[in-house]
Amino acid sequence: MATATFYTTAKRHNSTAIPTGGTVMDVYLKDGSDLLTPTFKINHSGVPNWSMMQFEGRYYFITGITSLRQDLWEIAAAVDVLATYKAAIQASSQFVIYDTAANSEIIDDRLAVKTSASEAINSTPVPDISSTGSYVLSVIGRGGTASWILPTTVNLTDLITASVDNVLGSVPPTQPTVMEQIAASLDYLKGVFVQILASGKAPEAVRSCYWLPWTLSGQNGRIYLGDYDSGINGEKIDPPIMTVGASVTIPWQASDWRRNAPYHQIYLYLPFVGVINIPPAAIMGCTALNARYALNKLDGSLSVRVTAGSLGSEREIGTYSAQTAVSIPIGSSNISPAQMFNSLLSGAGAVAGVVAGAPAAGAGAIAALTAATRGALVGTPSAIGGGGGGAAAGHTLSVTCVTVFHDTNVSPASISPAIGTPAFAYKSLSGLSGYVQTHGASVSGNMTDTEREMINSLLNGGIYIE
Repeated sequence: MATATFYTTAKRHNSTAIPTGGTVMDVYLKDGSDLLTPTFKINHSGVPNWSMMQFEGRYYFITGITSLRQDLWEIAAAVDVLATYKAAIQASSQFVIYDTAANSEIIDDRLAVKTSASEAINSTPVPDISSTGSYVLSVIGRGGTASWILPTTVNLTDLITASVDNVLGSVPPTQPTVMEQIAASLDYLKGVFVQILASGKAPEAVRSCYWLPWTLSGQNGRIYLGDYDSGINGEKIDPPIMTVGASVTIPWQASDWRRNAPYHQIYLYLPFVGVINIPPAAIMGCTALNARYALNKLDGSLSVRVTAGSLGSEREIGTYSAQTAVSIPIGSSNISPAQMFNSLLSGAGAVAGVVAGAPAAGAGAIAALTAATRGALVGTPSAIGGGGGGAAAGHTLSVTCVTVFHDTNVSPASISPAIGTPAFAYKSLSGLSGYVQTHGASVSGNMTDTEREMINSLLNGGIYIE
């Protein structure tokens, strides 16, 4: 005869919990019993309701209760290796693949991914981008080729017609007498010839014109078309490159490993470049995306460098190029100085006729002179530049980050007590509690080999350290 302690407990099969309390009773170990699966006989009044027992240092699950006769019962048991060898298990270190420690980095692919998605958006305007924009005119002027930022109040055609209007700006008004008109007309012709020699083919000095969706600045100065003074002031572009930047906060929709793919998709819209897809793994741990714009003010070409993270510790995402210029067709003329001279000489002949004795024709001659001069300056129109380029200025002018989030079917935190979270690290089990699952477990201790294999198998399948 020996003694055993019997327990009524709700312990889980794969738990290291040790029952407490219990009732000590006399038992008889049945002959031929295996100590891992022993059978006992016990005298007990009434039907036993125990679920566990302890005998000779081992804990057992009660697997069966059989009535032999009134108040005599046969108890079948199976060793509980997790409770029996709890100290040896906790003293070991194992490769733990799941436990209940907080995890924010390792993906738990045991959870399903929802097909539905949510979207979050953040945006930041890019400095100096403007829907009003700036006109940039490239001309051949005094000192060579220069590019000018035109005042927004200037009509572009003023630069082309300036040589016409300024040449004719000295047309004499109607005078009280014909002789006074003749004298004034001769002075007018002199002025016209001087302007022609100075201006030449001034409109052909215009090389190109662009509209840029940017607020630009330069050095104030007078715009010359060749040697001709257009009478219009502008801002000369110098230096040709300007840089601006914008940072946008990434609207993450999770704070753990669900920031990675396939849970998050990240899109960044860059004005004038378009939408780029950024791999979430490349920016894990970052809170912002940075876009640095470098603009060539001379032709509207653009380079954009995208990084993630804080200044000084940024991660390179990529460099992208674009064209922001909208080409503006500029009307010009094929007028030549010779054409102007011929027309002016024709008008001058009419004035000479007045001097020779036909004063009555004076008013008509002067009118003919003016008409001839204007007619000489009409010419055949042509175009500099063409359409296209910079059409993206019609879209949003802010750097915009969009995240599309496919969440897991359940929250990782809600199932951690039941199945843990990924660990994949070599750990001492003494510091762990709750669900623990190992890979390749190997526990040592004063136990039978069968018990050792049972423990290793249970650890690899997942246990609860309690």
